[in-house]
Amino acid sequence: MVTNDVTRDWAWQYGAWKWEISRVTGASEALLHVHVGLALFVLSALLFRRKLDSPLPLVIVFVFAVLNEAIDIYDETEPLDFEPLVDIANTVFWPLVLFVIARRNLLAGRAAKR
Repeated sequence: MVTNDVTRDWAWQYGAWKWEISRVTGASEALLHVHVGLALFVLSALLFRRKLDSPLPLVIVFVFAVLNEAIDIYDETEPLDFEPLVDIANTVFWPLVLFVIARRNLLAGRAAKR
C-alpha cells in the first residue's frame, strides 16, 4: 500500500534525523529527550502566552512524547522492554516538576491572600 510505504519512509527519516542530531551534538538520546521536553514546555508556554502553571504546555509535552514514541515503535522492529516508557518519562519529568512548583507557588499565593 502506497500510504503505508510513505508513512514508514517518513518515520524512518524522522528516526534518522533524531539519530543525526544525537551524533552531531554528542548527546545521548535520553539527554535529548530531557532537552526537548524542557524546550517544548517553555516554548509552548511562550507561544500560547501561558504561565508555567497552566496545564496546556505540559499537555503539549506529554502529547509530543507519546507521539514520538509511537513513531519510534512504528519505525523499529521491536523496542526494548520499557524503553518507550523511559523515553516518555525523560521527556516529561522536568516539565512536570516545573509545573508542580509553579502550581504550588500559585496555590501558596492564593492561600496567603486569604
